[in-house]
Amino acid sequence: MQYILASHNQNKVHEIKKILNVNILSLEDIGYSQEIIEGGKSFYENAKIKADTIAKLYPESIIIADDSGLVVPAMSGMPGIYSARFGKDKIGYNENKDLTNNKYLLQRMNGIKDRSAYYITCIVVVCKKSKIDQTFYGQLDGQITNEIVVGSGFGYDSVFKVKDTVISQMSQEKKNKISHRFIALDKLKESEILEL
Repeated sequence: MQYILASHNQNKVHEIKKILNVNILSLEDIGYSQEIIEGGKSFYENAKIKADTIAKLYPESIIIADDSGLVVPAMSGMPGIYSARFGKDKIGYNENKDLTNNKYLLQRMNGIKDRSAYYITCIVVVCKKSKIDQTFYGQLDGQITNEIVVGSGFGYDSVFKVKDTVISQMSQEKKNKISHRFIALDKLKESEILEL
C-alpha cells in the first residue's frame, strides 16, 4: 500500500514518518508543487480539504492529512487555524517564519496572566478505493513561556512548555512520545487502517 502525506512541511513529514515508522511519500515526492488552499473554518475542515485534494489524484493510495495549531484560551482561541501564518498576517515575515510567529504571540500575550494553551492536531485519513475516511485528534496541554527558548523543534515549540520543560529543549524522541501529533497518530495505529 502506498501512503502519501498531504504536506509540503518537511518537519511534519519527518516527524510523522518517525512516529508511524512507515514509508510515507510527501507532496514533493509525488511531484505535487501546488499549494492547497486551506479555506476551512476548523482544523478538521482544513485537513479534509488537503486529504480529498490528493485522494482525487491518487484514489488507490492512503492519504494522510494533518492540520495542527496552537490554541490560547485567553486569546479567544487564537492563533488556532491561523497558527502557521499568525505573525505574517499582522507584521509580515522579517525573518524565520516560526520566530516571527513566536515573537508576535508573546507580544500579543504581554500582560496576560493566564498562560494556558494547547497544541491540537486533526488527522484525516482517506482512501477512495478502500472507502476509508476517518479522523483522529490529539491534544497536548501546556503553558506559554514569557520568552523564546531557542532549541530544536518547529512551530511554537520555543514558547510552549509542558510542566517545566519547553518543547524546544526536549529531544526529538521525547517530544515524539508526548506530542499532540503522537497522540493522534497512536489512535491511527490502533485503528489498524495502516498495514504496519
